[in-house]
Amino acid sequence: MESLACPATVPENAYPIRGPLMLTLHISSPLQSSINDLRTEYFPPHRLLVPGHLTLFHALPSSPPSLSAVLEDLQSAVDTARPFAIHAGEVFKMGQRGVGIDVSNHEIGREKITKLRSALLRRWIDRGLTLTNQDRQTLKRPHFTIMNKESDLEKVEACFAEVRRRMGEDRMWKTGVALGIEVWEYLVGGRWRFVRLFKFRQ
Repeated sequence: MESLACPATVPENAYPIRGPLMLTLHISSPLQSSINDLRTEYFPPHRLLVPGHLTLFHALPSSPPSLSAVLEDLQSAVDTARPFAIHAGEVFKMGQRGVGIDVSNHEIGREKITKLRSALLRRWIDRGLTLTNQDRQTLKRPHFTIMNKESDLEKVEACFAEVRRRMGEDRMWKTGVALGIEVWEYLVGGRWRFVRLFKFRQ
């Protein structure tokens, strides 16, 4: 991926898809920009290959039968879903080497995310898709990753303290709208390539 922003939708069949698929929540620009700014500031520079995101699935199969099933089920899911409010919630440590911001359940945003993902997971298990252990797990704490895999523990502590402080400021944009689901292809080297955006029904 060439930049830390979601590009325009790539036409279907514009190029062959070979790598695993990631699904992320597509959110409104002001909140997305706030998350991107924090991630750009604190994520280890050599690992900063993708924009700030909330991951729904990490590595879905992309072989032709599975790809068709994934895209078909995503279209069905967004056709029956509407945009909903989400709110950045608690800043937390991701083990010893990372910092994240979870989605609060204000206006039941967290609940809507987990229900959406659970419905897709059940569908793909029923279809017999080959899923990783990580993707088979329940999404208990939807979140944005601000820092991860940082070897300097002092930097982790400083990031945790500073992000908590900023979350208390009025100028930090903490609310947004979930607008759909983004599909990305994982490329060799860790970069992502945007595949398609499925928008919720307006």
